[in-house]
Amino acid sequence: MLKHMLRSNEGSVFIFVALAVMAVVGSVGVAVDIGRSQMVQAKLQNSVDAAGLAAGATLSTTDLTTVATKYTNLNFGQGNLGATLGTVNAVLSTDKKILTVTASATLPTTMMKIFGKNSVTVNASTEVTRSNKGLEVALVLDTTGSMAGSKIASLKTASHDLVDILFGDNATQENLWVGVVPFSQTVNVGTAHADWMTADTNNWGSTSWAGCVNARWQTGRDITDDPPFDLANPGAVVPAAPYERLTRYFSPDDSNNNWISTSNSTANTSLCSNKSTCTCANYGPCTTTVAGNVSTTISCSGSGSTRSCNKAVTTTTTTYTINSSHGPNLYCPAAITPLTNVKATVNSGIDALNAAGATHVNFGAVWGWRLISPRWRGYWGGSMNTNNLPLNYNSPLMSKAVIIMTDGENTTYPGTPGIYTAYNYPSVSGITPTALNDKTTAVCNALKAQGVIVYTILFEEDSGTVKTLLKNCATNPDYFFDSPSEESLQQAFHTIGDSLANLRISK
Repeated sequence: MLKHMLRSNEGSVFIFVALAVMAVVGSVGVAVDIGRSQMVQAKLQNSVDAAGLAAGATLSTTDLTTVATKYTNLNFGQGNLGATLGTVNAVLSTDKKILTVTASATLPTTMMKIFGKNSVTVNASTEVTRSNKGLEVALVLDTTGSMAGSKIASLKTASHDLVDILFGDNATQENLWVGVVPFSQTVNVGTAHADWMTADTNNWGSTSWAGCVNARWQTGRDITDDPPFDLANPGAVVPAAPYERLTRYFSPDDSNNNWISTSNSTANTSLCSNKSTCTCANYGPCTTTVAGNVSTTISCSGSGSTRSCNKAVTTTTTTYTINSSHGPNLYCPAAITPLTNVKATVNSGIDALNAAGATHVNFGAVWGWRLISPRWRGYWGGSMNTNNLPLNYNSPLMSKAVIIMTDGENTTYPGTPGIYTAYNYPSVSGITPTALNDKTTAVCNALKAQGVIVYTILFEEDSGTVKTLLKNCATNPDYFFDSPSEESLQQAFHTIGDSLANLRISK
């Protein structure tokens, strides 16, 4: 009986030993798989962090999850111990300032398979808080005659898309300032800035100055950001250098712009007929007098009994033809929209674009510069003055950019008398397309020298000359967009919008 009991105890010990071994093996297996899952979780966390930063820098991307998945895959692909990436999600808060990225991964187990646990799931999440850097941007847009029709409509659509990217669904955007500079053969600074102008003696007929200005080409200030006067001494009639007032753009009455016409009507009255007493002494003096638009002439003729005297009253009537193709404001584009952080105001400036006139890219570019140049702080008025804009170059957390879009080469129209532009008649200023190209290059170089980011867009134009001009004008060749179609124009503005949006992200 004792032997039987001893045999029974040996079996019990074996069972206990077996159970103990299984517990140890299980513990080791769990420890191994937990360790492996922790390594995968760390890898996944790093991948999600990188994906959050990448997705957070793409303000305009509508499907942020796609971007987050791409970068999570890219970083999680190597050294993941055979784990399989699961679902990646990116969620943007309603104020678009906080981006949350979550992801999961499935890891096959090793030792835990003994106990029927074939895999474990690990999770990771990250939160990216985005604060917006400041941005001043000038949209310098070609509104010349060649842009008429579908092209100007496409430009408006593409420009609105860029505004949507920058502003999102917000009516206003903190530290974002956008202005619009339409150009043709002149630029419209707005009639509110009459104080920038010299005294005016032009005959505006039945209309008045619309706000367009001439280039200060005589002094070389057509390629500088020199202001019109010293704010400390605004009353100076002739400001000292480097200041120089502007002159109003006034398209003269000529064969290309016949907007002033005159007609005469004469009423004759006989003062005396067939009498020797018909003399100037009695009805004279025999001369012509003028009062306003009425001239009166008294004349006597004949001799003896054939003497006669007559009064002729001539009224001169002046007619002014003022319309889109005639008048002193001919080819004056829509007014500049100064820098604003109000989305609706920018869109209104874009909606006002109209197509007419010749192409002076340089003149649009220099006014784009003046819109963001700190030397023009205090001149533009309104919210720009209220917010002390433009800010200094290289201000902390502030970027400046100019987008220059055109659909053609710089043009002048010499002849007799030629086409009047901001540079007067070509026969007067000597301006040529080559000279305008050189001025464009000078303005672009000045912008880039101040750290301003310059984007250029060529729309439906195959000229090698203008392509080279705009490519060299841009901050680098990648910032030049050759857009041979309306679709590519829209894509160019979209890409620039993405680039500008990325400039605004700090993490």
